Amino acid sequence: GAEEMWEGAPARFAGRCMALKRTRNHCRYALPLWFLGTLGILLQVFLDFCLLVVPTALVAWFTVLFLPASEAVGSSDYFQTTPLLEILWQMGLYAFVTTWVTIVLVSVVGCLFLRCTPTSPGQYPSRGLKAHLLLYRVKMMDQIQRVWTWSIFGQYLRSLAGVRFTHPGASECDVMFNLVPELIRADSEVFWSHGCYTNVLDQGSEHVTLRGIDMPANSFLGNNCVAEHGHLPSNFLLGVSTPASDIRFRRQMRSRLGESITVAGNPPLKFGSADFEVENEARRPPSLLLFLARVSLHDIFSVGILPIAEVLVYAILYTVLLSLGGHAVVSACLALVLAEFALVAFCVLLKRLVVGNQWGRSHSTPFWSLRHFTYFTMQDCFFAWCGRSMRTLGGTVLANRTLRLMGCRIGRRTIIADPLQAFDWNAVNIGDDCIIDGMLQFHSFENMTLKVKRTEIWDGSTVCFGATVMGGAVIERETTLLPMSLVMKEMRLPTAIYEGSPTEPTPAQGRHERARIGEVEKRIS
Repeated sequence: GAEEMWEGAPARFAGRCMALKRTRNHCRYALPLWFLGTLGILLQVFLDFCLLVVPTALVAWFTVLFLPASEAVGSSDYFQTTPLLEILWQMGLYAFVTTWVTIVLVSVVGCLFLRCTPTSPGQYPSRGLKAHLLLYRVKMMDQIQRVWTWSIFGQYLRSLAGVRFTHPGASECDVMFNLVPELIRADSEVFWSHGCYTNVLDQGSEHVTLRGIDMPANSFLGNNCVAEHGHLPSNFLLGVSTPASDIRFRRQMRSRLGESITVAGNPPLKFGSADFEVENEARRPPSLLLFLARVSLHDIFSVGILPIAEVLVYAILYTVLLSLGGHAVVSACLALVLAEFALVAFCVLLKRLVVGNQWGRSHSTPFWSLRHFTYFTMQDCFFAWCGRSMRTLGGTVLANRTLRLMGCRIGRRTIIADPLQAFDWNAVNIGDDCIIDGMLQFHSFENMTLKVKRTEIWDGSTVCFGATVMGGAVIERETTLLPMSLVMKEMRLPTAIYEGSPTEPTPAQGRHERARIGEVEKRIS
C-alpha cells in the first residue's frame, strides 16, 4: 500500500512513512538528467584511468627496466631455446612482482583518493554528480576489500581510506559492502565477517541518505548481516543474515561496556550470550612466528601468488607442448584446457595434505592458530584455482565430481547452483536429488574460535535462492526451504515446507500437521 513499510522474512507490515516536502524540494536538478548521467559516466571513466590504468602501466614499465629477462619472453624462439626451469623462474618472478606491486600500489592510490574526497552526512539527489561520486567511492572501497579481505595489511588500508579505528590493527575486518570509510567508527576487537553489509548509504528513488555508524568494542557482525546506521551497543553479536539498527539495539553508556547481546533472525530475535570480558581476559596474544605466518599466507601468498598461478601453469604446459613439436595455435588451446585440469588436481592434492579428509566434520580451533590460517588459505586456493571451472559447471551434476574429490559428500543427481558455496568441504553432506541454490554457512566464529560442523541435507530437499543453512543443521528428506529462510546452527527440520528467519513451517503446513495429528488422535481414541 501507499506509504507502507514492510520488514522481515516473510515480510510483514511494520508501519507507515511520510516523505518530507523539504527533502523533495532539496532534490531538484538544475541540469537535465541525461546531461548529469553523461557527466557521471565520464567521471567514472576518468577516475578509472587515473586510479587503475596509470598505476598498472607504471609498474609494468618499471618492472621491465629492472628485470631485463622479461623482454626476452616476447621473442619468437624463447620457449624453444630456454630451459623450463629458467622459464618458470623468470616468468614467476616477473608475474609476482608486477601483480603484487600493482595490487599494493593501486590499493594505496585508491585509499588516498578515498581519504582526500570525504563526504559529509546528509541527503543528496540520486541522479546528481555528488551521488555518482559517492557510489563510485563505495564501489572502489568494495574492490579494495575484496582483494585484501581480512589480511593485516588490509586493515591498515581501511584506516588509510578514512575508517576511524581506535587502534588500527586491533580488529578483524573482512569484506563489508556499502562501506563509506569516513563514516565508519570502530573500536578495538571489532569483527567483520565476510560479506556483511552496512546501511550507512541508504538509496532512495529521489535521494540517497548518508549517515554514520559507530561500532564499539566487542562488536561481531556475521556473514550476510546488515548493520544499519547509528550507535550499536558494545558486546554485540549480530548473527548471520540478520539486520539490526540502533532503534532496537542502542548503546546506553560510554563510560563502561554494556551487557552481552546476541541477536539473529529477521526481524532480529535476542538470544542468550556469553560474557565477553571473561573470554577476553583468558585470551593470549599471538606469538611473533604465528603473526608472521599469517602475514606470509594471506598478505603475500593469497594476494600476490594465487592470481598468477593460472598463468604460470599455462606457460609451463604451453612450453612443454611446443618442445614436443606441437603447433603454436593448437598448443595454446590445448594448454588452456589442460591448465584447468592441472589446477583442480593440484588443489585437490593440496587440500588433502593441508586440511585432510577428517578435519571440519566437527572441529574447532582458536582464531590465532596455524590450523585456522591454513584452512582459510586453502579456501583461497579453491576459489582462485577452481573458480573458473566451478562457475562454468555450476547448476549441473558435473561439478559434483570435483566437490567429492575435495571431500564433500554429495548424492546422485544433486544440483548445486553455486558449487563454490561448498567450501567447508568435509562438513558438506547432501543426499540424492537435491537442489541447492542458497547460502551454505557451515563454519562460524564464536568467541574468537573457528568452529566447523557437518550439516546434513537429506534426499529430495530443496534450498531455494537466498535461504541460509548454518553448521550442524539436519534437514530431513523432501524438505523445502523457501527464499530468505534461515536455518540456524544445530536445528533439525522434519519433512515440511519452511519459511522465515529463523525458519518455521509455513502456515498451510502447520494447519496440515495439526489436522493430521488430530486424525491420528481420533484413531487412537
